Amino acid sequence: MTALEHTIVVHIGTFHADDALCCAMLTLLPEYKDFKIIRTIDKSVMEHSFFVCDVGGEYIPEKNRFDHHQEGYFEAFEPDSKIKMAAAGLVYRHYGKQIIASICPEIAQDENSINIVFTKLYRRFVQEIDAQDNGISQWELSSDKPEVTKSEPSAQQTSEKMGQQQQQQQQQQQQVAFHPLYNINTSLSTRVGMLNLDWNEEFSKDKQDTKFLQAVALCQSEFLSHLNYIARVLLPARKLVERALQNRIGGIIVFDDASGPWKDHVRALERELNIDEPILYGLMFDKGRKQWSAVCMSGWGGAFSNRLPFPQKWRSLRDADLEKVCGIAGSVFVHTSGFLACNSTKEGIIAMATKSIELQKEEYEEVKKRFAKEKEGWK
Repeated sequence: MTALEHTIVVHIGTFHADDALCCAMLTLLPEYKDFKIIRTIDKSVMEHSFFVCDVGGEYIPEKNRFDHHQEGYFEAFEPDSKIKMAAAGLVYRHYGKQIIASICPEIAQDENSINIVFTKLYRRFVQEIDAQDNGISQWELSSDKPEVTKSEPSAQQTSEKMGQQQQQQQQQQQQVAFHPLYNINTSLSTRVGMLNLDWNEEFSKDKQDTKFLQAVALCQSEFLSHLNYIARVLLPARKLVERALQNRIGGIIVFDDASGPWKDHVRALERELNIDEPILYGLMFDKGRKQWSAVCMSGWGGAFSNRLPFPQKWRSLRDADLEKVCGIAGSVFVHTSGFLACNSTKEGIIAMATKSIELQKEEYEEVKKRFAKEKEGWK
């Protein structure tokens, strides 16, 4: 046994969340928790190290070589994914289930639960690190949006002025599709990057290596936080959603006891159970406010989209004003965006959700078409 057999090698220089997360995950396993982390590009060191991550130009899992920089490389976590895995994704692919079973022994013998947590943890956490390290944009032009095309100019549009106007319109459409209104500068990748020595700070390899260990600790804390949520909060809620789906009222599901996080489970179970009708609303009792709430199921346009928001004429209204407009006793509030409605009774909130569907028949038909299109992709 050589001195390097209990080591994890990553590259020198500027570090990122990718290489830090590799070390963070591997050292969660009891057999590797005391492994020494070496930051180098020395091939003679890499040759004898047990793990080599994010450097070395090789992906050979049986030798614990996990790099993603080699020419022609493309590995994705799921067959239809467009996200190329970085070193963190590769390490997670091969050691993720082992890590989950070690940290969450209560599900270690339940293969189905391990698989659910394994997939959700990648999608929720590791995938972001892979994508950002590989320079993959979070946004792409949706196939549902109209494409910007150039039409043949008519006789009246041959002037230079009309040509400029047409070009400006195209640019504006493109800006709507791609230009962010704000930037997110608090991601894990950003925070890890900020731990590197600053350009106007005196360089010291020892100091940079110490900073890297801080990055590893940060990544490990975040990884464990997400794992704990998925395995011990999100996963147990699945049974509640299964029960609510079995007793659904058309596109409405009611949580009589507790709700927990439910939207992810609805999407998964709609597919697993091959449900014909899209779920539109989840109804639950708000213990803090002592009233019932109806929350819209998320749509297909991101976290803030909804399949069928509550009617426009109900929105922002409260109490007597809302009761007068919707005609349902006990109505308390409808959110400005239409994603939430509240009523003092269970019967009242069911009536609000039911009437919302009845009043928006055309919109509901569009939702069903979109859901049917999604189902085609399940086959």
